[in-house]
Amino acid sequence: MLPLFLFKKNNVVADIYISANGNDSNPGTYLLPIKTIAKLNTLLVSNKIIAFAKGGTYEGKININGLSRLTFISYGSGNKPILTSGKLLTGLWTQNGNIWSYQDGNFPSEITNVLQGSTPLALGRWPKANTQLPIHTLISDTFVRDTVNSFTDGHWDNAQIVCYVAEWICQVLRVTNYASNQYNFPSKLWYTETTSTLPFGYCIQNHVNCLTVQGEWAYNNITKTLYIYSTSQPNNILVTYGGNIIDITSSTNIVINGLNFNASNKDVVNIRSSNDVTLKNCNISNSGRDVVNVAKSTNIYVQNNIATNTGRDFFHTPEYSQYTTISAKMADLSSATTVANTPTTNIEVSGNRSNEHGAILGKQGIFSTQEEEGTNVGQVQGLGCFVSFCQNVNIYNNHFLNSCYNGIEYKVSGNVNVYNNWVDNPCMFLSDGGAIYGNGMNTYWTNYFGITTHTGFVYNNILTNLDNDGFMLAKPAGADKNSSKHIFGIYMDDAVDSQEIHDNYIDQCHVGCVIKDYNNVYNNTFNISYYRSAIGLYIFNGLTNISTFQNNIFIVSTIQTGVYLTNDYYFSIPYSNSTNYRFKNNKYYAPFDNPTTNTGWNNGSASTFTQWLADNSRINWDRTGETQLTPSQWLNSTKPQTDYMKVLLNTTNVDMVVSSSSLPYSDYIDLTGADFGTSRTIQPYGSLIIVRKEN
Repeated sequence: MLPLFLFKKNNVVADIYISANGNDSNPGTYLLPIKTIAKLNTLLVSNKIIAFAKGGTYEGKININGLSRLTFISYGSGNKPILTSGKLLTGLWTQNGNIWSYQDGNFPSEITNVLQGSTPLALGRWPKANTQLPIHTLISDTFVRDTVNSFTDGHWDNAQIVCYVAEWICQVLRVTNYASNQYNFPSKLWYTETTSTLPFGYCIQNHVNCLTVQGEWAYNNITKTLYIYSTSQPNNILVTYGGNIIDITSSTNIVINGLNFNASNKDVVNIRSSNDVTLKNCNISNSGRDVVNVAKSTNIYVQNNIATNTGRDFFHTPEYSQYTTISAKMADLSSATTVANTPTTNIEVSGNRSNEHGAILGKQGIFSTQEEEGTNVGQVQGLGCFVSFCQNVNIYNNHFLNSCYNGIEYKVSGNVNVYNNWVDNPCMFLSDGGAIYGNGMNTYWTNYFGITTHTGFVYNNILTNLDNDGFMLAKPAGADKNSSKHIFGIYMDDAVDSQEIHDNYIDQCHVGCVIKDYNNVYNNTFNISYYRSAIGLYIFNGLTNISTFQNNIFIVSTIQTGVYLTNDYYFSIPYSNSTNYRFKNNKYYAPFDNPTTNTGWNNGSASTFTQWLADNSRINWDRTGETQLTPSQWLNSTKPQTDYMKVLLNTTNVDMVVSSSSLPYSDYIDLTGADFGTSRTIQPYGSLIIVRKEN
């Protein structure tokens, strides 16, 4: 029996204690803890509290199968305990110039993380990061040909090819052999728009011939050899051996609280057919694939975690768990057969902060190698939160920063509520997406899973840096990487209806909001504040239901003195369906724009800005309540652009007070014309636009 004073001192009462200073021959008590996760797995039964000693590192996978009421916590003093699938390399290295090799038959089929100490090393790539990609001369399901960049036969055998097959899809495949300027691979690209020349690019990674910079690594999965470029023998190298760090299958009431996770080879926590699972107050770094991957489960709570360098998504529910290959999936779906499937239900993702999704060392463009669930091909994704085939989802109070693709995405799901999130800098490498993206998918998907995306709310989110200058790789050489980059604020794609989209702040985007079906958009602020083409709102043809657009604010300003907006389509609305839209009380501000030269969009033909605002012929759109500019002097203001307009954002979950003394001028007013006063209070995840009062 543990003395009472020890209970009080450590504030932890557990059934199993594990310490880096323990011994696996011990019984696992506080005074005699065990040492390894391997031993822990032999002791796991239902109704247990497991405590990891702080300051220790624990390698291996925790297997929870068919158990209930387990809680994982920490005890003692110091830093939180670290759980990892990484192992330090202690054997002999072989040197060939600056290339060092380490062979181990126990290496996994793919390695996703190599660290030196706590620093992730970069996966070697050709061409190097932030360099324009080569363009394939010809592409098919099983090969890519490039006659411009020529290498000797065999030069890229067993390399990985990272291939853009669409703006929004990038796949990773191992090259079977390279010959006659052609990369051949056995697995099929699951999506190709055409087998002829495409305006997209490719790169090569994970091959010893890519290594030319200190610390770059590559892995040959046939010979089980790791290569590192270094001017001296590598030391303190950690490699991810295992798969997931925690597997939870057919279990219930599992709580993981206050632990650190570092360097998983696949997921940090993988949940299958389980109920009531909570991951909270954890720090996670360098996940090989997802931080949390969930399928066919109920009551999942991911709360108040901090993550960095996520291999793919922070939170992910897979699409392909029923299939061994994507081709089998598509063949099944093409039959349009309705087959019952078990969705994941009751999800809460809240209070998390996650940075870097979908690319190891994402800013350098080093792509993840993880394959999609249940398939033999890799698809680069990279989102803060990806929800598919789910019901009853709440995503709120999160900050998702620097995503390879969308910040938050939900598809073929019902009752999804996305609110009070800050999504910053999405679509770093992929396009035709945005900060918040919804997709009901086509008839096959809907028939198969029996659900469509509907009845949800997207509100009070802050969406920023949507015109990021991240290197858009999938563009031809010499092209402006932003000229045709489609990054949207809120994008409701095919078969997404009954969404209430309101009180969001959308900043610096190609398109503020895209609507394809019945949705209501109101009380949003669209700040189109850069000089490339900008659309405040885009509505597709084919809408069959009435959508309402009311009380939105569209701000169009320039950020470069003397440079005016060109080809600005403030609205793009098909006239053929104009009776389906109800517009009222929207406001438009363009303090430094030139309305006589810029255009709106009317049924496919240009109109002047003044005509677009008046739009007297569109009385059937109920635009009689439209407000043009208030005050009118804000059009072509004579005051300097610097600090003329200020955007005040509260990206926290508590009220923020802004004092007038913190502003560069004393004559600010809000967009209703009211003086700023001595201070203003901005609600959580709220925004306030202020401008200088005209004389």
